[in-house]
Amino acid sequence: MASNTKADNRFALSITIPTYNRVERLQLLLSSLDRELKSVDVSVQIIIVDNCSTDATGSVANLWCSSAMGRQYFRNQSNLGPIENVIRCFEYAEGDHCWIIGDDDILAEGCLEFVLNMLTSDQPDLVYLRGKGFRNEPPTNGDGVVDVRQAEPQRLNKENFCILANVHLTFITSIIVRKLTICGADELCNARLLSRTSLPQLSWVGSALQHGTRFVFVSKPVFYARTAASGGYDLYEVFSAQLSEALHEVLPKQLVNRMLTRVLLGYLPWIIMSHRRKRAGEFATTADQHLVMHQTFDNDPLYWAAIYPMLRAPLPIAMGAYAFIGVINHLVIAYDHFVARLVGLKHDR
Repeated sequence: MASNTKADNRFALSITIPTYNRVERLQLLLSSLDRELKSVDVSVQIIIVDNCSTDATGSVANLWCSSAMGRQYFRNQSNLGPIENVIRCFEYAEGDHCWIIGDDDILAEGCLEFVLNMLTSDQPDLVYLRGKGFRNEPPTNGDGVVDVRQAEPQRLNKENFCILANVHLTFITSIIVRKLTICGADELCNARLLSRTSLPQLSWVGSALQHGTRFVFVSKPVFYARTAASGGYDLYEVFSAQLSEALHEVLPKQLVNRMLTRVLLGYLPWIIMSHRRKRAGEFATTADQHLVMHQTFDNDPLYWAAIYPMLRAPLPIAMGAYAFIGVINHLVIAYDHFVARLVGLKHDR
């Protein structure tokens, strides 16, 4: 372990990075962090947790962490699997807030300053940050470049926060949690219980939702998220049975049902059509997606009306169903944003 830690051991924010055998992508993230750290004067802890990589990750991470205060490098003695590695990232964080960033994501210019200003002014218990997808290299010019100046924190109640963030609450780079709100060891224990779902992060997200009162939603992108490149697990299993199980562990049933409806309207159709058009990247898939998903959604008419035709119909018909459900999804999202903004205006008064 390489360490260069601040003397008083107190940080406004801990950024922790789980990584394994992706040194080139990790270097891109670290370069963006180097750039961002130059523009802030708030104490930030950065921890790299290496899941026993066999490439040059160790030497690169050691050198980077040794170059400045507040940086630490941990290397597992053996590969513990990605879920346990993420849990350790949360355990190692010592700051008031914890932000786990995937090693293949990249911060946009101005992202860290924006985040620190928001954490200082709002002291949120839970934050959702939007990312902008990219496949190979993030755009350097044109409309694809993220302009952090357009991002504005939106303060929401718990229900509207969950509805708007929805399935993205499972995306680790999109979530910042206030560790002081979390109950501590109990939540880490729950995280290991949820590890069977591949979604242990929902344990501390759920705890922040249960015990917190301040929730911030950022609808404009502030970082670049590599799409279809963090796989190895079965998306259909994770975002049907496993997601349902994890959400029911941490949220009320009525709210879970609303969130799962949004999964059926938006995320699962995207996954299905990505696979059918062979654009799913590194993510794994089961041989019979219907067999996996119908166990969770069998009693939901939306599944049979929208999802099943995308799975079984010829591709042109499936594309038509995808377009139709996409229109409905956009209308639902627009309505949810309208309601959230209306509630926010009433709250401000």
